[in-house]
Amino acid sequence: MSKQYVPELGQAVFGAAWSEHEMPDFASALLETLLVMVGNAYWNREQKDWDWLVDPKIPGIEFRPYYWGDCDCGYDEDEEEWVETHPHAATCYQADYAALCDTYPKRFSEEKRWNRAARGLCKKHGIPWNNGRGEVVHCTCGRKAKWATWSAEHNHAATCSFVLPNFKFEDVEIRWYKNPGRGMSCNRKMTERQWRRWFDRCVGVIRAGDEEIEKGRGK
Repeated sequence: MSKQYVPELGQAVFGAAWSEHEMPDFASALLETLLVMVGNAYWNREQKDWDWLVDPKIPGIEFRPYYWGDCDCGYDEDEEEWVETHPHAATCYQADYAALCDTYPKRFSEEKRWNRAARGLCKKHGIPWNNGRGEVVHCTCGRKAKWATWSAEHNHAATCSFVLPNFKFEDVEIRWYKNPGRGMSCNRKMTERQWRRWFDRCVGVIRAGDEEIEKGRGK
């Protein structure tokens, strides 16, 4: 069974969207086989290699390479506006933290001095010290809760390039980080049997497209 997907650090900070469930290894292997078959079908039609950077246009299958661009639905602008118009209060932990960062540049050689200062900051605001973990995100002015409420009510449009799946067949959406095989996640929690049946149906669609190409050549 699929586990909840936990994105890589780089993906969480800079990457495009991911789905809820982690892709099992065997499911990722099935997808790899499908992509090879898609590449073969693309060659049969175009008589050139498929570089995974373009839509191969296989009827019934959606494919998109990893999206390196920006949001194109307006959500990022709305988010930026909210952040700019809702600063942390001057008495918030975040204000003191920003001042601390200016006073004590966080360099490896100054780690002990930094930890001592950060621990004192947590003590001042009544925050349990956790050996420096989570020190960047503490908030004591309520802004964090307001942000959680706003973000729960606002999101990218379903048509935004930033959130569209990289591979979709039927109602199964698969997303990856940068390249297929890395950061694999999907929107469905399926058993091994369900994955294999889905795979078989997808194979049938790809082969049917190949047969149409061959028929066209025979005319």
